[in-house]
Amino acid sequence: MALLQEKASPKLFWQEFKRKYRKEPAMTDPYVKDKDREKWYREHINRLKLPQATLKSDFATLLKSLHPLRNEQQDESGTPTAAAAVRDPMIEAYIQTLGPPPEGGASEEEDEATRKAREARERRERALREHEDKVAEQKRRQQRSLEMGRARLREGEREVELAMQVGKRGLQSQLASAQKKDQPDA
Repeated sequence: MALLQEKASPKLFWQEFKRKYRKEPAMTDPYVKDKDREKWYREHINRLKLPQATLKSDFATLLKSLHPLRNEQQDESGTPTAAAAVRDPMIEAYIQTLGPPPEGGASEEEDEATRKAREARERRERALREHEDKVAEQKRRQQRSLEMGRARLREGEREVELAMQVGKRGLQSQLASAQKKDQPDA
């Protein structure tokens, strides 16, 4: 993505971009498919073509969709980007519209709600793990049963093959016994 932010331009088509930057590490990564790279490139270029007002409104919507911030909180992980000159004033304006931090009682309610949500999530995850373990055990049993059935089938086939292999002596003895039955007793 950094390569796209640095080098991508709406003037370049995907094939030209790919040919021009084919030796970049991001373009030679064997774990990323070329189709994905092309899709990301096209999405990035389409985003660059959008009007500035749309980008600003999308960013404001993103800020509003985040969990409630307080105007006294600060982001210490600040990642520098080229759009910082536009982004920072928007963030400052949004922070000014936020209310003051809640009083002590509200934070306890939030802590209780957070704890309950975490416990519910842990219960769901534990149930999911147990279900996956049961499914895996059932699959192992089914596989073992299938292998045992195949082994019995192979054993039966071997017995049939042995029974069908009649040597010269065995054939002669069968013919001799058949002839004795055909001859009348004298």
